[in-house]
Formats: sequence, structure tokens, C-alpha cells
Amino acid sequence: MIAQMSSKSKIYHRQGCRFINRIEEKSLVSFDLDDGRIKYLKPCKCCCNIKFLYNEYRENLKDVFRDLPIWTELKEDYVGVHTDWYNWRIGLSESSQEIRLYLEEWNEELQKDLLVRVDQVGKSKNLKTAMRYIAKEERVAFYPCKYRKYAIGIEYLAKKRGVQIEFDDTDLYILTDMAAWKISYVQYFDRYKLLHCPFDGKPLTMEEAKTAHYHVQRDVAKNQSPYNHLEYIVKHDEAKKLMQISYKKLPKVTKQQKKYYRQAENREKRNSIRRVWNLFAELEAGKVRYANRMD
Repeated sequence: MIAQMSSKSKIYHRQGCRFINRIEEKSLVSFDLDDGRIKYLKPCKCCCNIKFLYNEYRENLKDVFRDLPIWTELKEDYVGVHTDWYNWRIGLSESSQEIRLYLEEWNEELQKDLLVRVDQVGKSKNLKTAMRYIAKEERVAFYPCKYRKYAIGIEYLAKKRGVQIEFDDTDLYILTDMAAWKISYVQYFDRYKLLHCPFDGKPLTMEEAKTAHYHVQRDVAKNQSPYNHLEYIVKHDEAKKLMQISYKKLPKVTKQQKKYYRQAENREKRNSIRRVWNLFAELEAGKVRYANRMD
């Protein structure tokens, strides 16, 4: 974030301040607000406050929040952002010019709303950072708490790959054209477990998938995010489709892919041996039937 000032003054200004136009070009000094210089300078009373930042940024609100129902209010020392899910406050530390973002949360013990500092905004000096954070949180607010961090990526990948998904408290159900899957959050281990239910004869509906019997998919890495689990599911089913054609079409690049290739190769060998023995058994049965007829 660039600030400007006169070399003859100790007062700095944010970009867009009307007082910058009064500074002679030869005296104009530009610097980054993050370089620590502002500790020894004074902020402009006109532009280094939340009111100026809000008025400069308000035209961008429609683009940032788009279809989200929000309304904002400008108070003396903060901007209130209100939505269907949360109430937020955005303030500004005039000494450091850092944005302060707070979330109003209801306290049952005190029976009143308390302001909780949101540290994810960091030491940003830009109102855009706070507004975009609020918009992101609002878009995932209706998802289960443990999936909000990954929800947008999951939705995007599911749509791109053409799989059905549905969230249910701590579980995420996924339906592909090969199987039903469930990603379940395990509170005790603080991780996401992947479970698998292959279709037996006919595909399941989403309602049937919720009551189906699953087994734990043990060949996935532990402590993966739900998004990584979904990527695994997509690749797993793609490999299954290739195996239905020929296991030789499976990729053999990574260590895990080579492992799956060997497993498929050994499975095909076992199936080939089984088919040969079944053929021998059928031939023997045919001989017996033929002998019985001759008798």
C-alpha cells in the first residue's frame, strides 16, 4: 500500500487524498506503508481514517459481495457489515494504519454480543482485504463448520467432474457413476476419514447412500483435507473405468500408481487362472454328462 507525503512535512497521505494535489511535484515522496516509516510520521486527518477508506471503496461492494444480501453502515470509528449470518465491524488503527476486523458473537453466559477479533486479516492496511474475507465467510456460512474452509473448492471440483455431493452435519456424501463415498470428520483425531461403498448391481440414490454400509478406504494418506479426498475419489474411479477396459491402460508414473498397476496385474493373473480352472471344470462336467448319455 503506497502512501505519499511532502519532503517538507511529516504528515503522510493515502492515495486519493485531496491534499496530495497541493504538494509540489519535486517535493512529493512515495513510500510503502509497510516499511515502518509511519512510526515516525503523522497520519493525515482527512484520509487516514475509516470513513475515507469506506467512501473510497464503497463502489466495489457490489462486485465483492455480488448476490450476497448485505447492508453496511458507517459509524464514527468503524464500518458495520450486516448479513443474514453474521454482523461484522471493521475499524482502523490510526497509528499503524492497520485494519481491525471483528465478528459479533453471542455469549450465552453474559447474554450479550461480544466482539471477537479476526486474526486472519493479519496486518493488512487495505479495506479490500477485510471485505473479501467477509464475503468468503458469508458464502460458506451455511456449510457444516468443519467443511467451510474447503467448501468452495469441493463444490468447484464436484461440478467440474460431474459428481453429486451433499453435506450432512459432519459428513460429506459423494456419488459418482461407480460408487458411493463418504467423508466423515473424526473429532477425536481431528481428521477426515474416507469411506467407500461400491455399487452392487445398480447405482444408489443420495438418500440410499446415506444409509448404505461403508468400509474405510485404507490406501489414502491420513490427515488429508476433504478436497484431497475428493481428488482421490475422482482418480480412483477413473482408474476403475480403465481397468474395465484393460489394466494395461493404467498410468505407471508415481510410486502409488505403480503399486496399483501391480495389484491390477496380479488380480488379472488370478482371474485368468480362475477362468482356466473353470474351463477345465466345465470340460470335465461335459465328459461326465457325455459318458452318462453313452451308458
